[in-house]
Amino acid sequence: MNLSMNLKIINKTKIIFIIILVFFFSRGLIPKEKAGKAGDFPPLEEVNPLPEHILCFPWFSVDYKRKIKTNNKKYEIHDEKKIVSWAKAQGFEITRDSGAGELKHKRGVIFFPPKLEYELYIPKNDFDELEYFGWSLILDMGFLKSDNMPPYLSTDYVYSENMQRYEIYIDGILYKEIELGFGKTHNSPVEIYIPFVRDKEGKITVEIKIPHSANSFGILYDAFLVKK
Repeated sequence: MNLSMNLKIINKTKIIFIIILVFFFSRGLIPKEKAGKAGDFPPLEEVNPLPEHILCFPWFSVDYKRKIKTNNKKYEIHDEKKIVSWAKAQGFEITRDSGAGELKHKRGVIFFPPKLEYELYIPKNDFDELEYFGWSLILDMGFLKSDNMPPYLSTDYVYSENMQRYEIYIDGILYKEIELGFGKTHNSPVEIYIPFVRDKEGKITVEIKIPHSANSFGILYDAFLVKK
C-alpha cells in the first residue's frame, strides 16, 4: 500500500515538473541549445536586408554592419533626435535628415577620425545587366548650420577648432572636399557624379575622411546610388 502511494506521488511529481518545463520553454525563459549569447544580432537574412545600392540605418535592419568597413569603435548609430542633441552638446547646431530618396527613417551614424568607409553596389537593369556609366552618389549628411559662427574673432581664436572638413573618396580617388564652419555651410544632400564604375561586379567603395582634430566628427543619415 505504501509502495503504491509512493509511486503515485512520484508520477504526480514528474507530471508537475514536465508542466513547469513546458511553461518555461513556451515563455522563452529557458534558452534553446543553439541560442546565441545575450545581445547577439540575429542572422542578416532575418533582419530585412536593404538593397545593395543603399546605406541607411532603419530600426528594423542591421545590414549596414556588412556594408560599413570602419571599425565599430569609430562610429555610433543613433536616432535623429539623439544625434542633434549630441551635436548641440559639442557646441554645434546641425541640419536634420532631409528624407532624400524617400529614406525617412530619421536615424544616422556619427563617425570619428580618420574616416567612415563603406561599400555599395550599382543595381542591375531590367535585363539583369550592370550599367557602368553615369551614376551619382547621394549623401544625406548632418552639416553645421550657417549660424555656427562666433560673434567675433579673438587673438586666441584657433581656425581648425571651429571648422569641419570632409574629403570624399570613391574607389581611392578624391571626388569632393567640403569645409564647414565660421559662417560656411553646405546644402544636404550632396550629389557626386561618378562617370564610370570600374569594378566588374559594380562595387563602389566610399571613404569620408575627416582630420584628427578637436571636435572633429561627421554625421551621415543615409547614402545611395542613382542612375543619371
